[in-house]
This record gives sequence, structure tokens and C-alpha cells, in this order.
Amino acid sequence: MAYKSKVTNKYFGSTYEGRPNVAKVSPLGELANAINRNMDSFQAAGNNYIQGKKEDAIAEMQKLKQDGKSSEEIANLALSGENTILSNMYAESAVQGQSGRFAAAEAIAQIKKAMAAQEYDYTSMNLTEFHKKFVKEYDLNAQDDNFVLGFSAVFQQWQTEEKIKDAELKGAWHNNQKMQKVVTLLESVTDVNDIMATLKATSIELPKLDGDGKRNFFLTSQEENTALLSYATKLYNTAETTAELEKAIAILELSRGKGKGGNDLGSLLDTDPKAQELNKKIDDRITAMENQNYTNTQRAILKEKEDGLVAVFNETDESKRDVIIKDLIAKYPEMATTINNIKTNVNDIMEDKGGVERIKQSIIDGDFSDKTFEYTMASIMEHTNSWSTISSLIGLNQGIQREINEGYGNPVRDIEVVDTVAKLQKIMVDLVPADAFGGDQTQIDQVAYDLVEMEIEAEYRKWYEKNMRPSKNADIKEQEAWLQKQATWLNEKYAEKVALYQSEQFKSALDKKLVENFQDIDNLDLDTIPKQWADEQIKATGELFKGDEIDEIVNIANSQLRPIMEVLKESDRFKTLMEMEGFRKVFTENDSDLVAEELLKQLGIPVQDFSEERLKIEDSIRLNSTLLNMGTLGDVEIKSWEDMKNLMENNMFDGVGKGDVEKFREVVLTNFENILGMQPNFNLIAGLSQEAQENLAGMFGINMQQFDELLEFTFPN
Repeated sequence: MAYKSKVTNKYFGSTYEGRPNVAKVSPLGELANAINRNMDSFQAAGNNYIQGKKEDAIAEMQKLKQDGKSSEEIANLALSGENTILSNMYAESAVQGQSGRFAAAEAIAQIKKAMAAQEYDYTSMNLTEFHKKFVKEYDLNAQDDNFVLGFSAVFQQWQTEEKIKDAELKGAWHNNQKMQKVVTLLESVTDVNDIMATLKATSIELPKLDGDGKRNFFLTSQEENTALLSYATKLYNTAETTAELEKAIAILELSRGKGKGGNDLGSLLDTDPKAQELNKKIDDRITAMENQNYTNTQRAILKEKEDGLVAVFNETDESKRDVIIKDLIAKYPEMATTINNIKTNVNDIMEDKGGVERIKQSIIDGDFSDKTFEYTMASIMEHTNSWSTISSLIGLNQGIQREINEGYGNPVRDIEVVDTVAKLQKIMVDLVPADAFGGDQTQIDQVAYDLVEMEIEAEYRKWYEKNMRPSKNADIKEQEAWLQKQATWLNEKYAEKVALYQSEQFKSALDKKLVENFQDIDNLDLDTIPKQWADEQIKATGELFKGDEIDEIVNIANSQLRPIMEVLKESDRFKTLMEMEGFRKVFTENDSDLVAEELLKQLGIPVQDFSEERLKIEDSIRLNSTLLNMGTLGDVEIKSWEDMKNLMENNMFDGVGKGDVEKFREVVLTNFENILGMQPNFNLIAGLSQEAQENLAGMFGINMQQFDELLEFTFPN
């Protein structure tokens, strides 16, 4: 029989049998379930808190960066705990990441600076390798992962863009190099008709890339066209003859053969708009070059005629002069009339100085630039038959013609001159009396403008005649020096005229001329207003010079081989004249040569500059290089500078006896006289060229500093 348990499923207090109902969840279980249900919210809150700390740290770092803090300073702040925002444990990864970004930005800035300084050459260097040396200093292998991540995020994006640009530049450069080599090859082909065959020979087939079925060639069809166009363009840019330009056209007209489908490709000129545009430029250049060749030929003929005439003037030997004339007329028969009309007797010189000045004005203004030689000479000879004058006018015309050929215009129309005239015109308008011309303001303005313009332009032409602009081919320093010289003259002239115009004397004379005698306005010359008085002062000063004073001026000039004008300007009477208040309004320091020349004429003293005499002396010094034997004075043997120095200083302790010093001075003077061939003096020797003085010093066996001391000793006064 089966066993049956006597135990009933009954708990104490239960009213029925069976399994009792017990609680499924305990209070602790409910708490655990509640936590589990809200775990995502807790995690989100934590993440938000951490993210907030990170964002605060990033914002703080950016603020510090904007305030001028370096990356190193910001890192130190984080490590020191001084800045709580950066030192927070939750912000550490953000700080590291942002530091990496800052470091990348700094590296990029350094690279850009180096590239701007052309330290990188894309034609020969590798961009990645170039970047490495700037990245290396940050030692990324030793940095925090977050630092590396931040650095890479910024740098790699920028580097990728730079690599694309670098690849494009390299590709363009290599393609250009290839094209240049092809053009160089084509240049070696003498016959234009062989160019296409040579070009096709370069179009060899290259290996296929990565098994690709596409065929590759060293030169594509398009690159062949580019090579032809490049060669023709190069000829156009460098051509010096029409033959070279015609060759360029022939290249553009070359038949390029057949296409893949057997079609006739024709020439570049048939299909390429760029080739058609280039062809037009070449045609224009050929026309211009032909015209220029004609112009150059005519200019060469004109210059040869002018130079030939100057050669006639300069030849003093009559027989040789006749030969030059004969050859010149044989080549240019039309010159016979001009040459025969020139008077050869210098004693019968006839010259209209006013007419010559007008001719100079016309030459400087470019009025003869398009005139024939015969017309120019006829115009000149209406006013002078002086060989020297004609020669100088020819030289002036050649200089102006050179300027015109180089693209310069009328010198008086230079913007600098025009500006100076305009500023002075404004001053003059206010000076013209209100009642001039019956108070007609239009007339007043016009005469003010005309007066200033005529005066300044006339004076500028005189200055320009002696200070012509250097050629465009001249050294840049020479051109800059001329511009500075022009600016100085204009500035000084402006200051001079302002002082003159504002003087009471000038205003009074202007009033008289424009109010009382305005009917003669056509003959008005500004110079005549105050200059009449100034000329009277020159005449009065000339009358004050006595015979002894004149003789002394002449003797000084002769003994020192100095221009007599220079000696005259050092005299007290001349200085008194130039410093006279009213006189200075008319003649400034820049006009001293004009005043001196006028005085010399009045005194009957010919103008001499002794340049030829000085050159002869310098030639004599140059040819005589023998060292002087000074000999012995007393107990002193003169062999060296030290010996000379002892004598010059009267050094008794070195054996210099009484009277030896003066004897030494006499010895030096005697040697100078033997070398120079005339009685020496300080100004004579000091006026010699640097080379001549150095040669003299060498004869005495001393240097230039020592030579200066010797001169001061020899000529104490």
C-alpha cells in the first residue's frame, strides 16, 4: 500500500489546507527595483554633469587663450590646481583634448610662416616630411591619448587639404616642365615643316596603369596642341626680327595630320581661338616692327648727318676738315647746301641770341622731333652761324630725340613742374592789383597764370638744358639721383619765387606795369620788373673794383689754376652784393655764376677755368712715379715718414737742429715745383684730382693722411 503523509499543508493560524500565500517582494527588493527603473536617468544626469564640466573647461581654455595665455601656461594652471575649472577631475580629458587642438593650431601657424618664407619648395620637397619637423617638437608619442586625439582632429584635416593643393601644384609644375622640354626640342628643328614629325615622335605610348585597358601616351593630342601654341607664343614674346614672327605664324598654320577617325585635323589657326588671337597679335607686331625699322633707319641717318656736321666743326686741321666734308656730301648730297651756307670765318660770326634761345625752347619742347635734318639746320642758321652754337644745339636736339624715343614727353609738362607752376599761380592771382585791366577778373586771372607759367617754364628749360634726364637704360641710382636733383631745383625755385613775389618792391613794380602800362602787356616779362634794379647794382659793384683788386683776382686764379669766376665769388665786394636785401629777391645763391659772369664782362676779364692746364699737370704726375730722395738735413737723414714728422714737429731730441725745419719746408716746396712745373700753393695741389694727390703722396712714400699733414706743414697760411 502506498504511503500517505499524515502532514497536512497547514500553517499555524491557517484555516485551510494547501500552500500558503507569502509576499513576493521584500521592502529591499522594492528599493532595488526602483533604482533599476531609474538607472538610465541617473546615468544621463551623471553624463550631463561630466559633460558640463568638460564644456566649462573648454570654454575656460578658450578664454585664457584669447587673453594671451600660451598653451604651456594653460597646462601649468591645470596641473597646479590654481584654476578649479581646469583642475576638476571630470575636465581632465577635455583639457588634454583642447590642449592638443591648441598645439595643432600652433604647429599649423609655424608651418604657414615657414612656407611664407619660402622654406618649402614644392618642386623638390615632400610636404609630409616638411610637416614632420614642426610636429616632432610636440612629442605625440609621450602625450595623453586625449591630447593626441585633439591634435590629430585639427591637424589631419588641415594637412589633407594642403596635400591636395601640393599635389595640384606638383602636377602643374611637372606638366609645365614636360612642356618646356618639348618646346626646347622643337626649337632645335631648323625646318618648320619637320616640327610635326618631331612632335609626333614624342608621343610614345606609356605602360597601362593598374591593368587598366586605357592607353596612355607621353603627350596627349591636347598637349601636342599646347606645345605648338607655346612655341609660337615664345617666338612672339622674344622676336627681334620679322623673320622670327613669320616663323611663329608658320607654326600656327602647320597641318596636324589625321584624327582617330581619319578626319583632317587642320592647323591650330583653323580651330583654336587662342591661336587666332595670337596670330592677330603677331600680324600687328610685324607691321609695327616694319614701321619701327623704317623709323630707326631714318633716325640713324639723321644722327649720322648731325654727327658728321659736328665732326666738321671739331676738326681744326683744314685739310682733314675738307676730307670729312667731301665724304659727308658724297654720302648725303642734300647736305651740300647746308654745309656751304655755314660761314667758316669765325671772325664774322653773326648770332641772334634771342633767336637762339627761342630755338633752344623749341628743341626742348620737342618741336623738331619729327622734322628733317635740313629743316632743323635751316631753322638754326636763321639765327646763328657760330660753329660752337650750332654744335651745342645739335647735341641738345639729339638728347631730346633720345628722350622722345624712350617715351618721355615735353620736360616742362612733367607733373612735378606743372604742380610747382600751379602753386605759384595761386599766389600770383592774389598779387595782381584789383583795378588791373579795369577790374576784369578773367583778365586778372589769365595774366597771373601766364606770368608765372612763362617765367617758370623758361627757367626750367635753362636748367634742363644742362641737366637732361638720364636714359631709361641708365643705372637706377643715376635715375633716382636725377629725380632728387629735379625736386631740389623745383623746391628751391618755389621758395625763391614766393620770396620775390611777396616783396614790396615786386608788388610796387607789378602795380605800375599792370595798372599804368597794361597796354604793353604783350611784352611783359616778369624778369624786367625787379631785374632792372638788380642789374644796376651789378654795374655799380663792378665800378667799385680797383686795378689792384682785379690784378689780385687774376693772379690768384692763375697761380692756383682755379676758375676765375670762383675766385671772384670769394671777394668781399661780391659777397656784399649777393647779400643785399633787394638783390636777393632777384638773384639767389643758385644764380651766383650768372652774376659773376656779368661782373667779369664788365671788368673786361675773360672767363677761364684752367681745366686743360690742370689735366696737363695731372698727366705729368701720373707719368712721374719716381720716389723722391729728400736727402739729409743737419744730423737727420730723411728716409721715412718718421723722419719727416720729426722735422715738422721740430723735435730737438731726435737731432733736429735750429733752422732744419724751414730748410725741410723749402725742400718740399722745391720738389713740388719740380713735379708741377710751376710755383706750388695749397689751393693748387688741393684742387687736383684724388688720383693725382695719391700719386704725389706715393712719390713721398707716404699715405693720404700723412700727405694732408705734409701740405698743412708746407703751406701754414
